[in-house]
Amino acid sequence: MYNETTDFNPFALDGGGGLDPNKLPRDPAKGGALVYPHNYLRVNTIFDVIKASGRRTAWSDKHIADEMIQGPSGQGVDDLYLLEINATNSYGVSTTKSLDVTEIFDDMKVQAILNQINGLDHTGSNPVGVPAIFGMNFQAISVAQRLLVNKTITGAIATGASAGPGGYVDGAGTPSQLLINALHHTDTSIGQILTALRSSALLDSTYIILTAKHGQSPIDPTKLTLVGNTNIPNLIDPAIVRVLQTSGDTAEMLWLQDQTKTAAAVSVLLNSQITNSVQDIWANDILKLHFPDPLVDPRTPDIIALGKPGTIYVSASAKDKVGEHGGFSDQDVNVPIVVSNPQLSPQTINTPVTTAQIAPTILTLLGLNPFSLQAVLIEQTKVLPGFDPAQATVSPPFTPAKLSSIVHLANGQTQFELAVDGVLSFTIQASTNLTNWSSIGTNSLAVGGSTVITDPQAPSFTNRFYRAVESP
Repeated sequence: MYNETTDFNPFALDGGGGLDPNKLPRDPAKGGALVYPHNYLRVNTIFDVIKASGRRTAWSDKHIADEMIQGPSGQGVDDLYLLEINATNSYGVSTTKSLDVTEIFDDMKVQAILNQINGLDHTGSNPVGVPAIFGMNFQAISVAQRLLVNKTITGAIATGASAGPGGYVDGAGTPSQLLINALHHTDTSIGQILTALRSSALLDSTYIILTAKHGQSPIDPTKLTLVGNTNIPNLIDPAIVRVLQTSGDTAEMLWLQDQTKTAAAVSVLLNSQITNSVQDIWANDILKLHFPDPLVDPRTPDIIALGKPGTIYVSASAKDKVGEHGGFSDQDVNVPIVVSNPQLSPQTINTPVTTAQIAPTILTLLGLNPFSLQAVLIEQTKVLPGFDPAQATVSPPFTPAKLSSIVHLANGQTQFELAVDGVLSFTIQASTNLTNWSSIGTNSLAVGGSTVITDPQAPSFTNRFYRAVESP
């Protein structure tokens, strides 16, 4: 819903001047008020929290509709630079049909970051100071993973290995030449950002987080199966139930007009699983194991048809792709998270995490309370391993102290274990807001030792955070 289709002109880099109110949904509960993307959010964002702390915020992304990142206030980002990935260039070449055009698209956003590192706004015209948070999304790798045929800037088919296909050449994940080109270009862009941070003496004080919203599937090109994206919804006779809306690429999501007919619709789909390359169907109780009940939350589809590995549901005009995302396979949802700072000791953490943990981690690194995020309170989202307040305050090269085995005693007190590797004396501190800390005790431990600590004041507080600080 919130993509290029809501632009005044979906083929213009600036969306033709922004979002077209006539293409936006309206809220009947509010007298038909327009629902802009940022209005659609139910909770605040890290940009809301960081800006409220008095710091400058900036971001760049791939759709005009990504103004959603502003948060419910609509004002969370001071310097928001949005370009339309669906745009065509002066030769009429769509950005996503040409790796070269996509790399130019990414280069504009990289230049915006370089300007911000130099204390300017994204245009490079106005001195505004360096933001506390800024970043962008790269599109080149995603496009190279999906392209069947690659075009040049002028619209001609590229030559040699650069012509495509993109994606991978085997099930082991060996990248195609087109994907190698995209990886090299993106790597160079990141290098430019690091060089600029170093030149501005900002590298040591900047945490760089590199991750992805999604993966692409299939990796193995022999598993690719293209199915028309109207096949599944068209199976359901409107006399049984009307399908109001569909969405999906590697899975088909269906919203029904009469939700009491969900079981009948599922029965129809089950009879055509094989011909439409459907692996599983989620609905009713199975669906509610993964998402909110669609009877309560209309944002949840009534039915999700999960494609078999390698299946992509495509429109008649979009059969020129070798990869997509949108489903729940490992290749769709498993992505890396890299956190870099010169003071961090290199290590690989194999603990399963989610990208949702990045937001509270960013706030923690900025000295802000992660519980300022409403979603963190609702879902009890943890920071990434190794970056909890207790560990983040211990300076390398020492191994951080570990606070673990937290127990809430029957009398309301909190008990936990402090373990150390090489430092002998620690002061244990507590806080309610991750800003103001008070000492609750000092412990001297032998190397590799541990001790149990009890906080008798814990019953007096709703939230209580702890950290171990090396004593002089």
